[in-house]
Amino acid sequence: MSNYIKAPYNFVPVEENVFYPAWSQYLSHDAPFSDGKSGYIEVDIEAKQPIFIADGRLGQRAEGQKLSFFSHEGKYMVPGSSFKGMLRAVVEVMSYGKLGIFNQHQFAFRDLNNKPLYMNRIRQDNRPIQAGWLQKQEDGRYLLTPCGEPGRISFGDIDRAFGTNMVDYFVKGGKKNSLYDRNKDEHKAARFKYKTFSQIGAAETTYTFVPTKKGYTLAGYNDPRGMKGVLVFTGQPGLRQENRGRRSTGKGKEFIFFETGRAEIEVGPEVIESFKQAYFDYDENRQTVDWKYWSKELKKGERIPVFYNTDGVKEVAHLGLSYLYKLPYDYGVADLDPSKTVENFDRLDMAECIFGWVPNAAAGDKSGYQELKGRVQVGHLKAVGSPSLGDSVTAVLSSPKASYYPNYIAQHLDLANHLAGRYYNTYNNKDAHISGRKRYPLRTNKILENKGTDNVSTGFHPLKASSQFKGRIYFHNLREVELGAILSALTFHDSADQYWHQIGMGKPLGLGAIQVNAKLFLDGQEAADAALDAMGSFEACMLQHDANWLNSASIVELLSMAKANLYMDDDLGYMVMDQQGRQNHFKEAKNKNEGLNRYSILSGEEEGLLPLSRGEAPAEFGAEKDKLSQKIQEQQKQLKDRREQLYALLAIKKEQAAREKDRADRRREEAEAQEKERQKRAAEIAAKQAEIAAKQAALKKADEERKARKREQAAKKGLDPVKEKTQLGQVRTVVSQFIKASGEKTLAEEYWEELKENLAIAYSNSPKGKQREWKKKLAKELSNWLGDSATAENWAKEILG
Repeated sequence: MSNYIKAPYNFVPVEENVFYPAWSQYLSHDAPFSDGKSGYIEVDIEAKQPIFIADGRLGQRAEGQKLSFFSHEGKYMVPGSSFKGMLRAVVEVMSYGKLGIFNQHQFAFRDLNNKPLYMNRIRQDNRPIQAGWLQKQEDGRYLLTPCGEPGRISFGDIDRAFGTNMVDYFVKGGKKNSLYDRNKDEHKAARFKYKTFSQIGAAETTYTFVPTKKGYTLAGYNDPRGMKGVLVFTGQPGLRQENRGRRSTGKGKEFIFFETGRAEIEVGPEVIESFKQAYFDYDENRQTVDWKYWSKELKKGERIPVFYNTDGVKEVAHLGLSYLYKLPYDYGVADLDPSKTVENFDRLDMAECIFGWVPNAAAGDKSGYQELKGRVQVGHLKAVGSPSLGDSVTAVLSSPKASYYPNYIAQHLDLANHLAGRYYNTYNNKDAHISGRKRYPLRTNKILENKGTDNVSTGFHPLKASSQFKGRIYFHNLREVELGAILSALTFHDSADQYWHQIGMGKPLGLGAIQVNAKLFLDGQEAADAALDAMGSFEACMLQHDANWLNSASIVELLSMAKANLYMDDDLGYMVMDQQGRQNHFKEAKNKNEGLNRYSILSGEEEGLLPLSRGEAPAEFGAEKDKLSQKIQEQQKQLKDRREQLYALLAIKKEQAAREKDRADRRREEAEAQEKERQKRAAEIAAKQAEIAAKQAALKKADEERKARKREQAAKKGLDPVKEKTQLGQVRTVVSQFIKASGEKTLAEEYWEELKENLAIAYSNSPKGKQREWKKKLAKELSNWLGDSATAENWAKEILG
């Protein structure tokens, strides 16, 4: 095999020549076919490798808790739904069925190494990438405010302008490198920067910037070159490496969205849908940290920063959250499904006839058929005896990345797995085809190790190889050829001893291989010959449709992957892309123009089915055709009437829900308005209180300043001389001069205690002959000095004793 391309999976190509049974329009549970058969198939399963089927509580387990095998009342079982899904998948392949149900989301890509595919497209005709603000309107439209080409500003200039420390965080060798972990999605996201450096108001506050030699920086006061704009952060995939004398690597700048004054642009709904799908808006488990935040803001009607470009026709042809954002492919899975290129795609294929059918709007079904109930029911298969648990397995069971076109799109490859042409087929090629139905080639008993961190790993205990199960498949009114299709799928056309099915979790790791033995029972009796006749009828029918059916590409690939090949184990591992970027097999494979070849070529297992050489293709209907047709038309009319009733009821419920939503929206808006009004009133009260407090503080300060002046005046022309006087007349002179100097009519209160103390000393030092005058005139003098006769009387009593 090649150096880098390998995978634990491969593909069965989808046949363009789909087989549509002629009797599909006459299917009924009430009007039996003349050759319709009813009965059951007894199924015995033996696990050839450890097997594990989860108990259905996949999303309910506690962190670190291992998954349990499906069981009921303490007995292990293979769920009927799991076995039915496995069986139907093989029937679809062997009967040339349509692709069926698949992921119809439009993929997006960012392939910086493929210039013709990505770089030439995102900058078509050398158009520079633009910046803008996207906002959802109340009427559901999306408007974009253009900001022109975004400006760039380095981490260092941001730090100098705003006092942040981005260099310490994101430039290798910085003091805070340890606080940034590129292995954590939340650290690589722009939200990490917004939270860490929130003090600068990024994406909210408008600043003025001026150009420099290498970008922009914050403008100085009244700089005539200034341009108003908002600083916008995007993610940080790794540390910046500054290299002196040679080119530095890694992201070292952020973006500026300028105010341009240009008119808003309406973004088309198809562009918005592609934008949302590129960020997995339909799958919360695959969404980035930034998308989870910005999408909520967008739904609330807030503006979010985006980058976009035009294709020369649409003003906004595509957009994203980063400068080099993901571009939507031109075509989806359904567009490149080869089975859709033929006429009558809206007819039912064999698997749909047998197992039932409902319209799949995502896959583009436009059939006039009503829903069809299946004529096959699969019960749980119960364990035989008491199977033992094997060794514990801990592995990463990740979702497929169908956007990786070297594998998921059919390529023209040589035997060395390299492109035979110059360019890859991608989802942008209208004439390209998807690789087919994904399946996992059987491995030997060696279980592939695929461990990851605790938060992405799944732990479980599979049952040991040799575990056995037994159950039944019940069928009703199947034509012989349909019964043959089921038996052929179960036994790989009577070759169950050579080929194995796979079921349950862990198929990429080498788990789940089972050998299936089936016995047909009609009227309660085993019918081995009838089983061979039915498979022969199916074989004849398919050979009539395609003479090369036994050795067709889909049959060969199905069988090649259903046969364990000891020599392929090492080539069925996972490609490596470690978080530090030291290994990236996905990138290297593209650089080497490698692709995933068909498994039959890789393994050398290019075998077809062996013919049974018995049975005939089903005959067309005779006289019963009209009767069946009339019966079916009556049933379809009843179903149509019922569907119209259901649609009417659904419309009523939808209208009720819309009214309830409107009421809820109004209540929410009223509550928000009340809360805003409450906050406004609280802010006004707080402002008023602050104003009052400020006035009080000012008055207090003025009073303290006045008192300070008085104290200073007292220090210069104080009342101290009073205590040295022995005669009241002398005291009167000192006090009167002091009052006059203060510019007041009476003595200020702050000097009262000082006067009182000095008067007491002066009186005590006065000769007894002079004290008569004190006793006679002190109260009167005090009243004149203080301007308060009551206080004067009290003081006189205290001083004179």
